Amino acid sequence: MAAVEKKSLLVSGLVSFLFGPLGWAYSAPWKSAMIGGGLWLLAASILPKFLLIYLATVVCPASAIAGLLYTIGYNSAGERIPLFGREEPKKLGR
Repeated sequence: MAAVEKKSLLVSGLVSFLFGPLGWAYSAPWKSAMIGGGLWLLAASILPKFLLIYLATVVCPASAIAGLLYTIGYNSAGERIPLFGREEPKKLGR
């Protein structure tokens, strides 16, 4: 079995803080990263910039914490895992 390369907590925290949920693509499941990043881009394109600044003061630190948790999960499991719940395994056949 090949050793899984560990991801950096520092890089994850910084990328998730600077880019919001877009930074989750570093270690989060792709589904979570794309939904969060898409919503963040939608908010950035719709909201006036002065409101976006206030929203970013909440979203960016929360995103950094989530990015760190995703990276801790990745490093412990060796794969991208969701923060809450479990993804159902894909069923073959039916």
